[in-house]
Amino acid sequence: MRIRNIFYVILFVLLTSCTPEPSITLPVGIMLLQGIDTNGLLSPLWSPDGANILASYVIKANPENNSYFDKPRRDIVLINPETGHLSIFLSVKTGNLFAKAWSPDSKSFAMFWSGGPYEDDIYVFDVNDEKRDYDHMDIPFDGEMSSDWKQYASIYFAYLWITDTQYRNVQKYKLPFSGSWEISDWSSDTNLLALIYGNGEQYGFENIYLFDKNSGDFTQFTFDDKYFKYSAKISPNGRLIAYIMWRFHNNEVEKKLLISRLDNSYQWTMPIDNIMDYAWSPDNERMFIICRDEVYVAELSTLFDSIFSN
Repeated sequence: MRIRNIFYVILFVLLTSCTPEPSITLPVGIMLLQGIDTNGLLSPLWSPDGANILASYVIKANPENNSYFDKPRRDIVLINPETGHLSIFLSVKTGNLFAKAWSPDSKSFAMFWSGGPYEDDIYVFDVNDEKRDYDHMDIPFDGEMSSDWKQYASIYFAYLWITDTQYRNVQKYKLPFSGSWEISDWSSDTNLLALIYGNGEQYGFENIYLFDKNSGDFTQFTFDDKYFKYSAKISPNGRLIAYIMWRFHNNEVEKKLLISRLDNSYQWTMPIDNIMDYAWSPDNERMFIICRDEVYVAELSTLFDSIFSN
């Protein structure tokens, strides 16, 4: 669930810094977007038309820690991926805002607002509406919206729930194991869901599973017992999946972003350490990357070999 992701982000902000340092030459294919405050920035989503990054600022007040989280922040923002210009779309005093999905035409977006006017719910905003009027979808469970907005996936009582957002019909699928399950992402064709599973017994044991909606099968994708994992996101073309792996190692936090083909035939590692969150571009060619102190845009076909584009 998103609550666990917030914990990870807070932990990384306190314990890590983003490399490379500004004094070090960036790898060819990585561009720095200057002037973006990364403190509490998470849940980036690249609009289908490529024009904007939608993201959330979530900072909870902590009077015992004056270094970072002494000033709460609850914002939804828009960032230009070419210039790095950031504008606050909505700022609230209560609850927290989490970006969920762009509409296919990029004219509106959905967000989960915990503690909003209709309590915990999905709220829909028109990007160009200066009055900030909204609709709400009466979906109280924190989960993930499909790219066509027709389905919403959530975990509830050891089941994967897939809810039809128009008619409210629910399909329930029994999760294969007990433990901690988190929905991470839908494929653009809505046939696959990426989930993260932890057994709750072996510290650090988390792996990614893919759920095939057509067959109802859960298939294990990663087989690792050393790293925590989060932000598993399927590329818009449905051929790749990226995810962040991290662990405590030699009294330090080791963290990396991996990109893999869905058939596991090839894998790449992003040449920036300690990435907190990221977003695929709609053309699969770029990534918007959030680190502790900096934000980057990576040109994937430039960074990696020609196999990446095939």
